[in-house]
Amino acid sequence: MRSFHTIAVPHRDILEGRLTMDVFAADLWEVYKGRGSDEYKDGEQFFRKTYQTEGIRNILAIVEKRLTGMGGDPVIQIQTPFGGGKTHTLIAMYHKADQWNARKVVIVGTPMSTSDTPWGMLEEQLTGRIDRFTAQVSPGR
Repeated sequence: MRSFHTIAVPHRDILEGRLTMDVFAADLWEVYKGRGSDEYKDGEQFFRKTYQTEGIRNILAIVEKRLTGMGGDPVIQIQTPFGGGKTHTLIAMYHKADQWNARKVVIVGTPMSTSDTPWGMLEEQLTGRIDRFTAQVSPGR
């Protein structure tokens, strides 16, 4: 059996010791805000440097089917252990949304303040302001 390093050659930034935490730790919120490393915020570079596992390809296919009215599950649960590709999958969906002409909404719990609500964030990202969902309670039952 051949050693893995003879089959899977790391990217140049790894070989040259230039891998930094902002490149190592993917962050969907930073991508949404247009911050962070180009490896994540630039869709073309992201797909050039990200190996699309069978899992990522499968989820992208399901989402594309749903967006084009060809089936696809309305809710997808991404469940993997730490380092299993959840954030990369979400960033892949984020970038593919442009190709699919889909409107993007990103909600990440950690940067939310105590005054933020998921409903307000949805409204703001879809309309540019928060008018209807200003209260700290759910909008319905």
